Amino acid sequence: MRAGNCRKNWYPAENKVVILGLIHDMKIGCPMASSSLWQTSGFGQREPACIAADGAGRGQGNHANQVSLVKKDRRFLMARNFFHAGLKWVCGLVLFLAHTALAGDHGALPAFNTTQPYLIYYGNWTTAQVNYARTNYQLVIVHPASNITASQIATIKRGKDNLAGTADDVKVLAYLSIGEDDQNGAPVAGDRMGPRVDPRAADTNPLSSITNALGLPSAGGTNYASYYLNAKSNQTGVPDENATFGSYYVNPGAPAWWTMLQTMSKAANGQSGMREILTNNYGTSLNCDGLFLDTVDTAAPNNWGTPYEWTAP
Repeated sequence: MRAGNCRKNWYPAENKVVILGLIHDMKIGCPMASSSLWQTSGFGQREPACIAADGAGRGQGNHANQVSLVKKDRRFLMARNFFHAGLKWVCGLVLFLAHTALAGDHGALPAFNTTQPYLIYYGNWTTAQVNYARTNYQLVIVHPASNITASQIATIKRGKDNLAGTADDVKVLAYLSIGEDDQNGAPVAGDRMGPRVDPRAADTNPLSSITNALGLPSAGGTNYASYYLNAKSNQTGVPDENATFGSYYVNPGAPAWWTMLQTMSKAANGQSGMREILTNNYGTSLNCDGLFLDTVDTAAPNNWGTPYEWTAP
């Protein structure tokens, strides 16, 4: 993601948390209190509907979790977060912003670290599940396309004592895809400047040689938003699709995509954007503590399997 585009209109006063995730093809069980309590129904993302791990890094389910935590200049980086499920490997990069999370009149909350249990659950929520998450985990990641409500998130955040602003409060993050468009109706027409292709004459040219961050227009036509992508070798004029998940590859650094990421709402797009996720005055006003950013691997090196490395910083 291009910092020049993505720092503007950020929410620094909110002291939010960001997690970047690369999780692939994971098939995993999630037994919490009972198999009937937690249903593993997801929303088409790469991740399973539910992942849980205890504070020692032990996964609950048929996977193992190894986490290394580095503390430097009040920034917390959880790197090389690997899950193993059968023959599938999962790689996560977790980045916490430098701000200490505030707890109102009760002082600062302790920083999250590997001694605390966490939960990733993308299914629909019941009251029993909300209370179980509130009393058993200190980091919970939800999917805003589920039936989760602002009231349920507020309940989870209150933690075991059911009081807001105390030491046992739970951090709640929400899923957001930044490298693929999974909103309803995608691909959209937008500014009709896309899809775009790699502007380099050859893949061997360094990324530093790129001066046009939007890339070149597809030879097949530009009837879609400028953030959509075409492989240079297949310039159809129709945005490239991740056929496995039915989402469309995008350039995370495109200004029009940044606007979409901010303004999407569940009512209009079927997916929540940053304002709806992070604030208490937009759309469903989930007021989460931060974001779990997925599909960052769109900008991975071309030899990883997708031809969009040119969109990398």
